[in-house]
Amino acid sequence: MSKNAWVSFALTSLALTGALFFVSPTQAFAAFEFSSVDDDISASSNIVTGSVTAEQRLHLDQQASSGSGILFEAADRTMPTLTVSEADEREQFETDLADGKSVDAESYLATLEDEVSWTSSRASTYGVGDGLLGSRCADGSVVTLASMGVAHKTLPLGSTVQIVCGNRVVNAVVHDRGPYVAGRDIDLQPAVAAALGVSGVAPITYRVLD
Repeated sequence: MSKNAWVSFALTSLALTGALFFVSPTQAFAAFEFSSVDDDISASSNIVTGSVTAEQRLHLDQQASSGSGILFEAADRTMPTLTVSEADEREQFETDLADGKSVDAESYLATLEDEVSWTSSRASTYGVGDGLLGSRCADGSVVTLASMGVAHKTLPLGSTVQIVCGNRVVNAVVHDRGPYVAGRDIDLQPAVAAALGVSGVAPITYRVLD
């Protein structure tokens, strides 16, 4: 394609798409497939025209901010603000939960793809102010202020449960037996209670993860 023909093509594409993207020769076509690029334009071209997805724009913006030489100009300024993809958000939630952190319930539950079965009950706490701090659990572990464990009457020791209370979600491991009070399924050890913001007895929902 001649230089004049290329300029004409670029201006025509600009009119049609409302966007013109200038990239360094080494980065043209390196990461994206654009919908309006002529097949015979080589990778050494320094102009690329066409529509751009949110992910592509994010990459261009990141490259521009890092000083890599990409110049980005778009006539369409209505592109929505980029957000982390739902899959990435779900992965981050799962990482935080596995690390013993609590996460926002509404945001996390919205990322669950499959229908999930929850059990509603009430939970109490133990390990603070009751003389049980430092005591041995049914599985031989010790109740400490950092304990991310719970007691349950029948679930296998070592099971992981996910607990929702209010606007928080946390994962915990069944280390102990109890509570032996009607209407309560779970006793929360200190760190779990703190993560959920529970003091005393509170309504919860929970499910068994494994």
